Amino acid sequence: MLAKTGGGCKYHAVRYEAVETAFLRDADRVLGEMPAGDPGVIDAAVTEAEAAMQYVEDQRENLLDAIQTGASSALSERLKAVEKELIELQKDHEELLIQQADAAGPLLARKAADLRGVLRRKPLDRAAANALLRQLFSGMVVDYRGETRTLTLHWKQGGESIVAYEMKPA
Repeated sequence: MLAKTGGGCKYHAVRYEAVETAFLRDADRVLGEMPAGDPGVIDAAVTEAEAAMQYVEDQRENLLDAIQTGASSALSERLKAVEKELIELQKDHEELLIQQADAAGPLLARKAADLRGVLRRKPLDRAAANALLRQLFSGMVVDYRGETRTLTLHWKQGGESIVAYEMKPA
């Protein structure tokens, strides 16, 4: 998935069926070993983002006060830059809040349970499975070079799970 999405890996075609079969075989184990993640890291990032937004908002207020006492093109340009920075900080903050919600234990458990249910239904609903996989994992790396070929699943809340999908022919 990382190579296809520009994740810095070189794209190499592998047999999809072997990877899918191995994942389906090991899905209960993978979902059972789902790491809890470290909500403290995300919480700290949210707090830091909020502090940065407050700092930039204070800068904005100071600039507005200065402009009211005597407008200048330099102050107006600085205000535009500060407002642009504030918009970017707000976007980053929103993304962190989404990550914070995604890392919450009950939500993760529900998504994992939903994925388990989708994977057990016959026929397999690949669209539903892929949608849930994208909610749980930030990326997947297929290593086709080793003696045992593996699929490494990177959990959004941190950590990884490994599934062996094929042995290299002797």
